[in-house]
Amino acid sequence: MLWYEGKVWLIDVSQSVEPTHPHGLEFLFRDSRNVSTFFQKRGVSEAMSVYNLFNAVTGLNIPVGAEDEAEFMAEIVALEKRNEDHVQKRGKKTFPVVSEGGGPPLKPDADD
Repeated sequence: MLWYEGKVWLIDVSQSVEPTHPHGLEFLFRDSRNVSTFFQKRGVSEAMSVYNLFNAVTGLNIPVGAEDEAEFMAEIVALEKRNEDHVQKRGKKTFPVVSEGGGPPLKPDADD
């Protein structure tokens, strides 16, 4: 990651996976934990918690509650399972996917 002109730029995503990967959200949570921990350990007061960062990046609103990682991960795994089942039946995910233009997450189709 590179900080330039007030924005974060991702300059190396060779380890990335497609949004439809069955464990993509788990991988993203792991990466969110690494980024959040990195900045918190360095005393960056504005650093988001791993849970808030994950929700901000995905556009999801998984309840943070007491910030219990096991509960949060269980929600992610359950969401991935529902989406995997949905993709197999309908060929598309049920949670919003970020638009290509960097805008807000795309809304699921009305018939979902």
